[in-house]
Amino acid sequence: MHNNQKFDDGVELVMERFKKRNRNIKAIIFSIICCLVIIFLPLPIANIVVGIEHMDDDCQKADPIGLSLSNWLLGMGIYGLSNIVVTILSYGISVCLFGKEAAKVVVTLLVIVNDIFCIIYTTIGGIILFRNNGECLNSALGELTLATLIIHWIAILLSILSSICECRKYMSDYKKIDL
Repeated sequence: MHNNQKFDDGVELVMERFKKRNRNIKAIIFSIICCLVIIFLPLPIANIVVGIEHMDDDCQKADPIGLSLSNWLLGMGIYGLSNIVVTILSYGISVCLFGKEAAKVVVTLLVIVNDIFCIIYTTIGGIILFRNNGECLNSALGELTLATLIIHWIAILLSILSSICECRKYMSDYKKIDL
């Protein structure tokens, strides 16, 4: 009878910890979703709307690579929306399957790949915007493109700095382990 009581207490303790951990995971995932939707969702939507609305603007010239400013803005909007979805899904699935620490590693790797793509695509956007002596800068299309470029370059810089800090943390934790 005494052993059964210890066993029951142990099971209750494990179940309580499991419930608390699941509550924390749900709160983390909910917070991430709210931040992504409130902070990062308006810009991709604006990019898509303005990109579609200004497809036939006069300031856009024919380009040897076939990418106009409105097409670039539309692509950046689609990229932004897909990036939000991928981030939410990858972090949520990683936390549920592997725990919080492993999810940080998965998200850090995705962020690095995302940054590489974003550097290339924002550079292309800058080239497209300024290739015709900035003729489109005074239009809504040019102004939103410039704002998008500035926001993305700042986000890329912060993301790279964050990734460096995370990688340094992983490396210092790895060095503490005796092999």
